[in-house]
Amino acid sequence: MQQEMAETIALQAVSFIINNETLCTRFISLTGSDQTFIKDNITNALFLANVLDFLLAHEPDLLDFCDTHALQPNLPIIAKRTLMGLVNEVT
Repeated sequence: MQQEMAETIALQAVSFIINNETLCTRFISLTGSDQTFIKDNITNALFLANVLDFLLAHEPDLLDFCDTHALQPNLPIIAKRTLMGLVNEVT
C-alpha cells in the first residue's frame, strides 16, 4: 500500500472517530488526547497509526468503519503497518 492511501484511510478513521460521540469520548479517555492534540498531530504518521490501532482493538467499531467507507476489513491493518514504515508482504 502506498503512503498516500494509508494516510487517507487513517484520516477517514480520525473523522469517523471524532464524528461519533461515543467513540470520540472513548478515544480521548483511553489515549489522553484532546481535540488540540488531535489537531496538532493530524499529519503525524505515528499518531495516525495509533488512531487505526484504536479501531483495530474493537472489532465492531472496525467493521462499522470499514462498512461506512466501503473498505475491506484488512485494509486498516495494512495502512497502519505502512504508516509505521513496516514492509507489507500481503496487500
